[in-house]
Amino acid sequence: MAAEEALRLRNVSIGGALVETPWPLSVDSVHRVRLESERHHAMVQARVRHVRASEDSECYVVGFEFVGVEPRVAEQLEQLVSRQLPMRGHVERT
Repeated sequence: MAAEEALRLRNVSIGGALVETPWPLSVDSVHRVRLESERHHAMVQARVRHVRASEDSECYVVGFEFVGVEPRVAEQLEQLVSRQLPMRGHVERT
């Protein structure tokens, strides 16, 4: 069973996200990521493209690329990103 863990979002775009996690993720691994604001949400598949230790805290900076995004989900992402509302993020860990 997959556990869902909170992420600290640094940057989100239609194509991907830069996040902070307390653990490293493997490059090229694929995870389900949930992004949400007060009124909108999107669940996407995301491939880890790069991982590095953070210079200013005890966490890891992870770059995700959103993959296989369906048109409905792309629209949800557009709503989240274009409104620049405060967002939360979660990733499923297996």
